[in-house]
Amino acid sequence: MRAVVLRRTGAPHVLRVEEVPDPVPGPGQLLVRVEAVGLNFAEVLSRKGLYGWVPKRPYVPGMEAAGRIEAVGPGVAPTRVGERVVVGAQYGAYAELMAVSASQALSTPAGWSVEEAAAFPVNWATAWVGLMEMGRLRPTDRVAVSPAGGGVGTAAVQIASRFGCS
Repeated sequence: MRAVVLRRTGAPHVLRVEEVPDPVPGPGQLLVRVEAVGLNFAEVLSRKGLYGWVPKRPYVPGMEAAGRIEAVGPGVAPTRVGERVVVGAQYGAYAELMAVSASQALSTPAGWSVEEAAAFPVNWATAWVGLMEMGRLRPTDRVAVSPAGGGVGTAAVQIASRFGCS
């Protein structure tokens, strides 16, 4: 299969499309055929060598994707094959196929495009954790989001608004 591989840090030209072995789903894993990926700021920092938790190079970047389950490993219901999923992972999405834990793939909500699904995990999980887990947001709170033009900021504004904050 083809995948984008990061062998050294630097500008975007360091990313190369290479032929790599197809992943095989292990116990509790799914094999997802990637149809779209999200690109987020953490991946830009990773490519530049400025992000704290990345695997040893070379590796396939990509923290979020959307696609269809193509195969399942032992312990995963075979009925999931063909299911449209949103995937959140630390790396590996910039590939035609990725093997992930079944818990890393959620069913794509009805009506979502593959592009919407691929852009969801990092932005929305980051905003949710920041507001709800770390900030302990309450409906009576007033929320100011300074980076509201970016993906996380946009998600934060929508979460706070939906939660009843002003």
